[in-house]
Amino acid sequence: MVGKDFDVLVIGGGASGLLSAIYLAKKGLNVGLIKKAAGATQMTSGLFDVLGYMNDELVFNPIEGIKRLTKEKMGHPYSIVGAENVIEELEEATSFFKKIVAEANHGYEGELSKNILAVTPLGTYKPTCLAPKWMYLNVLDFRKSKLLFVGVRNYTGVNPVYVARSFNSFLLPSLVKIEKEVEAQAEAIYVYVPGLEEGAVTSFEVGIALDDEENLKEFARRLSKDAKGVDFIFLPALGYKKPMENQRYLKDELGTEVIELPSVVPSIAGRRLMLLLEDAAVKSGVKVHDACKGLLAIRSNGECTAIRASYGRNEIQMEASAFILATGSYIAEGLVMEKDGVKEPLFEIPISTPPNETYSEWAKKEPFPSAGHPSSFFGVNVDKTMRPLSNQKVFCDNLFACGSILAGYDYATEKSGLGVCAVTALTAAKEAGEYIK
Repeated sequence: MVGKDFDVLVIGGGASGLLSAIYLAKKGLNVGLIKKAAGATQMTSGLFDVLGYMNDELVFNPIEGIKRLTKEKMGHPYSIVGAENVIEELEEATSFFKKIVAEANHGYEGELSKNILAVTPLGTYKPTCLAPKWMYLNVLDFRKSKLLFVGVRNYTGVNPVYVARSFNSFLLPSLVKIEKEVEAQAEAIYVYVPGLEEGAVTSFEVGIALDDEENLKEFARRLSKDAKGVDFIFLPALGYKKPMENQRYLKDELGTEVIELPSVVPSIAGRRLMLLLEDAAVKSGVKVHDACKGLLAIRSNGECTAIRASYGRNEIQMEASAFILATGSYIAEGLVMEKDGVKEPLFEIPISTPPNETYSEWAKKEPFPSAGHPSSFFGVNVDKTMRPLSNQKVFCDNLFACGSILAGYDYATEKSGLGVCAVTALTAAKEAGEYIK
């Protein structure tokens, strides 16, 4: 790395960028990371999805689902990682992730061979593979269970009455079709969180308030009467920094299981995970540059030599031996949709869109088709080393891509978000590390 600022420079501060940076830093490399703002991970549910649906059908065993997927969908990131070794790589990636979060006392439960169906804040279910310990609960395990959905007065993000009615009227009948032994009944109440009796509040304020010991005690007291005879209590937040400790306390005080619902935007669970990964990156030695937006990739002789970026009021230039592009999809502006097509703005990597179709034709299709909207599949095409391609040729020898900027999949309909992010992050990191040896 003679004369270079970094061995590897990661562009993007979401889960994929942070995981790749942490992996390389733990291998002893000098790693930099630039991000213009908090990654889109903070807008997610906090659950670790691997593969929840395939061809509009529920997947109960992600390993078996991925084996089938790699035979049917050759352009999917899982297939590109490799049909023969993707399970092994995914096991390593999930183990790496679980180790990082465990070191921060933020344990995740679950295994790759089994999806659970988690209750959502809409009273529906969501298939997922791993979840924080205070959120891990499979609704298929309910047996004559009495559920209590608790809403917080002044917090409009979760309506417990709606959730309970949706569960009883729509979710429960669909669960019985999957597992005939499922039996449950849901009810709902509203409770004030101590200190938040006036004015509208957010899930973050609810979490912060419950992290206070006295507030938590009073909150438990307010719940105690309605908790009698209940098997599971669902809350929109169990705390901000102490959800696991708060869960244990409420379980002991109320004598019942207490579960945090997956978050809605703005997501307290996603924010927790984002802060945890950012902290882990810094502790691993990654040089993180906040509020630093990549403006231009400087290339020469088939390689990228530097990234020019805005940093505060200044422009800076960062040189590295290899680069990892993890700038995300449309939400994070890693991809930009314009009338003449979809663009990757930093490196100007060509993005393929449907042949013989204009923007107006593919953009105005059914907004939420079960197989995913065409625009969701647009992104950066890569080879098995995660190098971006242009006309089937490597675009830049020392550039690697990972996460939701990749083409060939729709994480929203598949429920495959963090699974793809993690396995492509580690694959890109390994290949970048090999490149600079």
